Parts: sequence; structure tokens; C-alpha cells
Amino acid sequence: MPAPAEENGDWLETVLAMPVERSWFEVAGARVELLSWGECGAPGILFAHGFAANADWWRAIAGALSKGYRVAALSFSGMGQSDWRESYDLDLFAAELDEAAKAARLDEGPVAPLLVAHSFGGFPAIVSAARSPERWRALLLVDSRANDSLAHMTGSEERVQPRISADREKLIARFRLMPDQPCRTPRLLAEVTQFAVRQMTGDDGDEGWSWATDPNLFPAFADYSMTELVANMACPMAYIHGEESYIARDGMLPGIRANFPAGTPVMAIPNAGHHVILDQPVAVISAIRLLDEGWKPDP
Repeated sequence: MPAPAEENGDWLETVLAMPVERSWFEVAGARVELLSWGECGAPGILFAHGFAANADWWRAIAGALSKGYRVAALSFSGMGQSDWRESYDLDLFAAELDEAAKAARLDEGPVAPLLVAHSFGGFPAIVSAARSPERWRALLLVDSRANDSLAHMTGSEERVQPRISADREKLIARFRLMPDQPCRTPRLLAEVTQFAVRQMTGDDGDEGWSWATDPNLFPAFADYSMTELVANMACPMAYIHGEESYIARDGMLPGIRANFPAGTPVMAIPNAGHHVILDQPVAVISAIRLLDEGWKPDP
């Protein structure tokens, strides 16, 4: 896919420098981090990140799309700089998506906002879009399992305390993608790594740094059937994936596609693994623009 004209040359530095509003909204007693770009009143896009990631993973893609769109990305509770909870579930995460759209004023556009979700973010996005299909212009899943393969996921009954490090830079140097893979845009990886940690106070009262993700972040999946929700999706949807993602490589993709409503577009991004939004952000931008042309209502 060709790069959009405004992203020729040193486009990554340009889009990372785009003005961004960092704010907060509250859901069920927890403060949730929100990043917003672009002018209110333009068509809206909301981005949902993957497991143990955060809103800043979308910085390059959101910055590029802020010309012509009102764009926002949230950090789900338990991740990024958002508050941690005693427990997590997909209903709470879906509610955070709904409230993020309101807080970013995405509903003020001429059409309903587009919901774009990577990996784990696809699960609450599916719940939100299935529950309120009129809320979203369309749902775009990015390398998300979109099936019931995580239905068995449960957390430990014993709570884990975060490990505190006195040295922020040493902690950041230990950062690895999950699942582990080389990143084809190291400059972008270096940028998002800066937001992988947060300041904490340990049980002993010492202040330092920990990973930004709650070590007790294990949302319950058992009450949901992603396969059934996707198969009966009333909201328009599409799916893009990295050609070298474990989802494509390990043979999961045909089973996931089999549950999509008839006519659901499926697009492969070359030279990209599971973390396609870091590997090939320009291709993801182009895919979003191309797909959204088909989702816009006729004049």
C-alpha cells in the first residue's frame, strides 16, 4: 500500500509531533487515560490497544489520521497510566470504550465513529459493537483472535505485588514485545517503550518505577462467546492482519474468518507480525482510509 502524501519523507517524526490532548475520564470509580487528536466535529475514530499496551501505541497512526478525522485512543484500566482495579471484565472494558467516545466528543461528527481494535482490544470492541451496533460506524479488528480461544483464561487467587525499580532507564531497557518479535519500525518501538512504565510506591514506602500494566490483570472471558457475537454482528466490520503474525502462521486465521458475517473484508499486511501497528503503521493507515471510504454513507 502506498504511503499517504503527507507521510512522505520524515513522516514518522512529523506524526509523532502532532498536537495531542492527554486527559482523563472515569468509569466505575477508575480514572481512564485518553489521548485525542484533531478537530471536534470531524468524523471520529477510536483506537483500542492490545494486552499490556496503552494508548500511546497508536500515536503514529492517530497523528497521521488527525487531518480529516477526530481521533482518540484510550488506555484500558490496568494499563498505561490508567487506574488499576481490584478485578477486571470485558463489560467494564466495553464501557470504557463507550465512555471514551463520549469524552473525546467523537459523537459530534457527521457520522458515528469508527472503532479500531488491535489484538486483545478486539474482545471488548466486539462486546461494545455487538451490544450497541448503532454506536459505531464500523468495527475494524487488527490481528485479533476474535474467537473463544481465551475462554479458559483466569487469574491467580493470590494477588501479585508490582516489582519496584529505582532505575527507570534500566527497567525500560528490559521491555520486550509480547508475543516476542522483531519490530520493523524501531524508532516507533522506542517511542512507545517510554510509556511502558509508571511511577509507583512500594509496600515498603520506597518510590520507584514499575511496569505500567497491573500484574493482576486477568479479565474474565467465561461469560462471553466471541464466536457467536462476531457471527451475529449487526455493525459493519473488517479484519486486517500481519502476514507473519502467529495468527496467520499457526493456522488460526481460517477458523477466525469462518465466523465472520458474509462479505467481511479481510486484508493482509505484508512484512508485519502480530504487532502490525508498530511494524507497518503506514500500511495500517492506508487500510483504514480505504475501508472507511466504503463505510461512509452516500451523500
